[in-house]
Amino acid sequence: MDTPVEANAQQGSSRVHISDPAKDKDSLPHMLLHCKESEGAYWIQPRDRRLCVPPYHFERAAILLRKKGDYAGEMRICERWQRIADDYKEQPMVQHGNASKVHEGPRSMAILRRIEKAKQLLTNSQ
Repeated sequence: MDTPVEANAQQGSSRVHISDPAKDKDSLPHMLLHCKESEGAYWIQPRDRRLCVPPYHFERAAILLRKKGDYAGEMRICERWQRIADDYKEQPMVQHGNASKVHEGPRSMAILRRIEKAKQLLTNSQ
């Protein structure tokens, strides 16, 4: 199944813009924009040759969403990272040990652990 970004790439759109992730790190709109840009940069890459994007934006967005009390939003942003991490670990270069294991790094693992905690917080808040 192609993502919208993959579909755009197949139609000839190859422009990807990545912003400075450290700028406005406490601004939720900026962090969500960075997440969207990172997803676009990831999914536009050819299947079986995708390089991972940094998880920083996703973690910051998740932190800011939790501070705001938006546990459903926190779950969604973490699940978006999980989709990238799950796809990345299936890339041949990762499986053959020829690429970094970003999906196993501490920041990635912290994001993935947040999913269950956000579910609990959401349940308790209702």
